[in-house]
Amino acid sequence: MKELYIKENLSAAHWKEKLKALFIMHLKGNLETSFLASILQLLCNDQKTGILQLNNNDEEVRIFLQDGKIIYATGSRRETRMGHILRNEGHLTSQQLLEGLDLSEKSGQALGKILVNKGWISREILKRVICKQAEEFIFNAFLWQKGTFEYKDAELNLKKMVITPLNAMNIILEASRRIDEMSILAERISSDQLTFKISEGIADKKEVKINANEWRILSLIDGRRTVRQLIDESGFDDFTAYKVLYSFVSSGFIQEIIGGIQSADKNNPDLFYATIKIYDDILKILIKDLETELGKWPFTIIDPNASEVDVPEKEAIGRFRDCEFRKWIFSIIAECKSALSPPSQTLLEDYQPNNPLTENNRDILSFMKSFKNFDEGRVHIKNGFNEFVENVFRKTADILGVHPTRKMMEKIEKVLHHLRTDRKDSYKNSDILEAVEQIIEKIEMQIIMDKKRSDAESGIFAISPETNHPIE
Repeated sequence: MKELYIKENLSAAHWKEKLKALFIMHLKGNLETSFLASILQLLCNDQKTGILQLNNNDEEVRIFLQDGKIIYATGSRRETRMGHILRNEGHLTSQQLLEGLDLSEKSGQALGKILVNKGWISREILKRVICKQAEEFIFNAFLWQKGTFEYKDAELNLKKMVITPLNAMNIILEASRRIDEMSILAERISSDQLTFKISEGIADKKEVKINANEWRILSLIDGRRTVRQLIDESGFDDFTAYKVLYSFVSSGFIQEIIGGIQSADKNNPDLFYATIKIYDDILKILIKDLETELGKWPFTIIDPNASEVDVPEKEAIGRFRDCEFRKWIFSIIAECKSALSPPSQTLLEDYQPNNPLTENNRDILSFMKSFKNFDEGRVHIKNGFNEFVENVFRKTADILGVHPTRKMMEKIEKVLHHLRTDRKDSYKNSDILEAVEQIIEKIEMQIIMDKKRSDAESGIFAISPETNHPIE
């Protein structure tokens, strides 16, 4: 049985300080390998006071905590976002918003203060909108596909802040609901770089029954603006905008302008989706089984005073173990990617097996727009994923040994059999199923060759170093 050791002879008191430094005083990492919900729960449970900063390209969100409670959040284009909320809710006219933004830029004063001083909104409305804006900033961060985070303890200056206490658990629950719903919305709107146009015949209709918010977005759709530009210019948060666009696509009000892929199948992105889904399902099974097997390995902390470790410290050590475990899995995936050919690395740069399919599909489809021919693009997807699947299989065999690897291969073979027999359109992707079967055969041949080599070196009673079992 393999074990992982933290080879440091530390007392319980020293462990407490070490864990505090790791988890409390300064947290920093990648949102691809960490969960925003877990980070917030950790900070709230430990009653922290400080600032959690989240970054994703040019987007930034800062969450302020006091004694474990979220009291404020701000983000990129704060003033513009607030103004759009006030206008969309009917508290401001477009002219008042433009004037307020202009005064704010020239004077350096907060937009909210200017609007209250002008008598255009009340302080109560301002406080409610700031609260809503803070929630939207956090909700949007939950929807990011990637990004970085950093938390630091800090004394907060609350004098100029409009405090808007937010319930962290309610935030996490609502964010989880939105993530689930976004996975459905993304089936029709796979990327924020898509472009839509008004469907033919809709403009000729005398009566189109839509509400003011829907009209706001519909009026911006011109065949040139991307989904991201529509969101930014309308002032809506991502979730609301995606819901409106989804309803438009479903009702036939708008249609996507297909760019790049030119073939008989160019209007059917489902063919790319089906190809990606097969590989995504296989890789999710492989990574899940790898996590399960590695999770069985003991995680030992050498501490002569282990009996002095109290429950909170054990929980902190457990969090440390979970964090290190996720990093380990991520490093294995990264290593498998690094061994890919350059074209495959580019294709799968943002792909993560643990991400939802809709996110992975969106990233890959965005990249595939550079291909003018559908068949050429599909071959590129197939080659990249075949390389990646084979690398994961080989790495799994190196880490886990013969028996767990064979069990995983048997499971994948059952999935392939199911796809062949239970899906009417399996013929469209039969080449993919055959390719994965060939990969399994190659890995099995490698295992047999390794066995023969081991028998030749050590004799018939050789023991496999990976499994501590006789090699079969």
